[in-house]
Amino acid sequence: MAREGYLLHAGEDRIHDPKAEKKADTPRKKWDNFWYYHKKHVILGVLAAAAAVFFIRDSMGRVQPDYTVGMATQTFYPDEAAEALEKAMEPFGKDLNGDGRVVVQISPYVLPAEGSASSGIADPRAAAAGRMKFVADVSAGESAIFITDDATFRQVEAQTGLFAYLDGGTPK
Repeated sequence: MAREGYLLHAGEDRIHDPKAEKKADTPRKKWDNFWYYHKKHVILGVLAAAAAVFFIRDSMGRVQPDYTVGMATQTFYPDEAAEALEKAMEPFGKDLNGDGRVVVQISPYVLPAEGSASSGIADPRAAAAGRMKFVADVSAGESAIFITDDATFRQVEAQTGLFAYLDGGTPK
């Protein structure tokens, strides 16, 4: 009886009107309705899938080196010199990761002498960044082999004792 109270003076019963029956939507109307309510979800899903494909492709295509060598010098050397050194070292290594080839990666670090501007680095922030990269490499243990020039060897050994023997002595 409550329904009749709410529908008092409402006129004809339109709930069961055959003209008001919903007709089947066309595929275009269904698509428009779906796109209206879900376009943000679809766009975010496509972007997330594209990012996932990019990251997976990038990680699968990356060559893992068998040897990582740190090259700490007081002067800047071009990338061609590092690549030539990598190629020269490859015949002496073994395939440690089982991919069928020996890959050597050189990580160059420019460590200018304290108060020196002769390193080829004019910006002191770049020199500090080179030192931080070197310290991060040593801390993480990424490079097992270090190639240095004599001045950098003496500087790093005096500052950190990195190249000292286990008994505390240093190479002569």
